[in-house]
Amino acid sequence: MAGNIKQKMLKAGRDYNYAEGVKVKADAQIYADQIVYVTGNDGPYLTVNAADADATNGANGRLLIAKHDIPAAGYGVCLPWKLVTTFSTAVPEVGDPVYLSDSVTAGVAGNLSFTAPSDAKTVIVGRVAKKGTVAAGAGILVNAASPELRVLGGSLPVAQESTFVEGRPTEVISWVMNDGDSTITLGYPVVVVDAWAVQGGATAITEIKLYKGNIDAANDFAWFITDGAAELGSVLRPQNILYDNLAFAKGNTMRAVKTDGNATDRIYVTVIRA
Repeated sequence: MAGNIKQKMLKAGRDYNYAEGVKVKADAQIYADQIVYVTGNDGPYLTVNAADADATNGANGRLLIAKHDIPAAGYGVCLPWKLVTTFSTAVPEVGDPVYLSDSVTAGVAGNLSFTAPSDAKTVIVGRVAKKGTVAAGAGILVNAASPELRVLGGSLPVAQESTFVEGRPTEVISWVMNDGDSTITLGYPVVVVDAWAVQGGATAITEIKLYKGNIDAANDFAWFITDGAAELGSVLRPQNILYDNLAFAKGNTMRAVKTDGNATDRIYVTVIRA
């Protein structure tokens, strides 16, 4: 007998949607509101395990959120999205990002965090919907299946310099060198792969040195020596990029020291997350 369910008979989801649930088998103990990743399949069932922000533990694959506790080797339901009310939001503000942690803690929502991992592996899986304690109705809308941001860190080992490394997109850091000695502080570790400068006025830049931290010959990582065209928009390239100083830790300072030029001259540094 053919089914006869009309669209208007289906009720809209509230804090999650039953129709989008996936019955899975757990590789290990999974707790309610943990983010999980698909590890494979056992017959018709997807197998899952708790995810973290390391690409080897699922952040680079399909993510779901556990509807309830699932015992090791047991069966349960995971969802693509869910309103999480089991995790206190007393500290963050409404709209603040919720990150996939860089490690998994046993317990409900054991891999959600309001702090980005310090090693630059950034996966934003949700946003704070209501500020407060669990008792006061704290709320996080988690959209595990479609992370808002997924940037994976990791330096490029020397042995792999000619090998494509998945999940290592380049990013450009830029600032105005308005006073001839300008610095920025890095919020996450990076490896520099290129640099260039753009002249913001008609006065020629004669030299730029980029340093890792303090001004010291041992700390420079890129050196522009140029006669510089006296023209707005001139692009300057470094003559030297020193391999030994290209890796920056979180909190390191990147410094540009400029001779001559204009107040609006801008430096651009291309990096991958480390």
